[in-house]
Amino acid sequence: MKSPALVLLGASLLVALLIFAPSLGFPYLPLEDGAHVYANQRVLEGLGGGGWGQVFDAQPVWQPVTWMSHLVDSTFGGSVTGRRGMNLLLHLVNTILLFLVLRRGTGQAGAAAIAAALFALHPLRSEPVVWIAHRGALVVALFALLAAWFALRGQRIVAGVAAVMSLLAIPFRAPDSLNGWLAAQWFHARETFWPVDLAIDGMPAGSLEAGLGAAVLLLLAASGFLLRSRIPVAAYGLWWTAAAMALFFGAPARAGHGTYVAHLGLMAALVWMVSELAGPQRVVLARARVVLLLGLAGLTWLRNSNFRDVFALLTQTRTAAGLTQELQLSLAQLWFEAGNFAASEQEFREYLKRVPNSGDGWAGLGNTLLALKRQQDAADAFREGTRRAPQSSASYYGLGIAETNLNRRPEGTAALEKSLQLGLTGRPAAIACNNLGSFLAAEKKYPEAQKWFERAIEFDLQFVQAHRNLALVLNDQGKRRAAIAHLQFKALLWTNNDETLGRLNVDLMNLEYRDQAVKQAEILKKRKAAGQ
Repeated sequence: MKSPALVLLGASLLVALLIFAPSLGFPYLPLEDGAHVYANQRVLEGLGGGGWGQVFDAQPVWQPVTWMSHLVDSTFGGSVTGRRGMNLLLHLVNTILLFLVLRRGTGQAGAAAIAAALFALHPLRSEPVVWIAHRGALVVALFALLAAWFALRGQRIVAGVAAVMSLLAIPFRAPDSLNGWLAAQWFHARETFWPVDLAIDGMPAGSLEAGLGAAVLLLLAASGFLLRSRIPVAAYGLWWTAAAMALFFGAPARAGHGTYVAHLGLMAALVWMVSELAGPQRVVLARARVVLLLGLAGLTWLRNSNFRDVFALLTQTRTAAGLTQELQLSLAQLWFEAGNFAASEQEFREYLKRVPNSGDGWAGLGNTLLALKRQQDAADAFREGTRRAPQSSASYYGLGIAETNLNRRPEGTAALEKSLQLGLTGRPAAIACNNLGSFLAAEKKYPEAQKWFERAIEFDLQFVQAHRNLALVLNDQGKRRAAIAHLQFKALLWTNNDETLGRLNVDLMNLEYRDQAVKQAEILKKRKAAGQ
């Protein structure tokens, strides 16, 4: 007959698997998943690429062992389902390890199983398990538990290595403020015992929350001291909790992943304290824990649904805690990327009421108004951005585009040039240079235009339109061989299909390269005849 403790542990693992399984189909969360995973070239290269040499890089956060786990994901496919599945696997393994460590350390399998079940099913587990970017907490817990396990077996060297690996997995980042760090302790304590209206972040913490957070840390330390003789497991658990909460000092005040490692000790402490103090009420307690575990599982199921997409997550966070300035700006930008320009405009305007001198905010509002084809309103927004944030290259760039669209070329030219002087980079810089070159080409100032088109290509080698424009001005200067080269390169950048060849054919005809155009026409003819 199976042990009741093993039955409880197995049931808890099964329930955890069932409530987290739907999240495997959720998309990436662009708030942080991009920087950590899908837009991080270091991670995407996998173990066989150049990522190994950069695992100790501090960008976007220093966590070398966690970076290694992401490299492993990429090596074996790196799908969003696979990465989130790895998070879930780590969580289940951590639950089992917590049970094994507590059972070996105390000899009380039943209490160990209850602590592991509470840990596995608590709603604060949603954020580190479902959100790929917050895997660090899972990896820290894995190696910390392995260190404890090997230490209990007397294998001190292996335990020491595991402890070092745990420390190297911690996502170290500087806290926003001492108040924020202390407030986090209060929010984490409150949400441990009342896990509703959870949020990934919240409005800035005040002195009251900071004071309550300091009290929480003092209470943990003092309670551990008082219980060290009567209930040593509880004492060690409380001290562990205080230390772990302090180590995740850079996590936002409402961030659930900051509690993951701390709860390893806290759940053990709570179970042993309640068990010791319950006395003759243990039968009632046994029934209550079933209700408690099922309730926690239900809350975790609901919490997981908040991560189904970034808009659901931020909407829920706004309802529960209000959005910070940073999150509201992110939401405005995300609405823009999703094509909901009305919602984007509203969020940008609300954000600018809070941060009126934000260059990013005014540039974002201007881009949204451009998308809504409100050219004059867009120009006004960009101009306000240049006034309030004179170093905002994005605002000057947008102003240049808007003024050009309004046929105010001199103003547009001046704004685009200013944006480049302020350090504009990437595709926007390439577009700015291409536009400046086009203005000069229209005035038949071909040598000057050529320089701008060449600069555009320097900023973005894949910029097809710049290659075409450069070819045209080269041809107008009698540099036909160079013009052909850029047209052919342009063709390579496009997908190799009939449309590509057809466009190249038209370009060649326009430049009077009839021989080359005939060759392209023959290729098209043969492909169509072959049914390609």
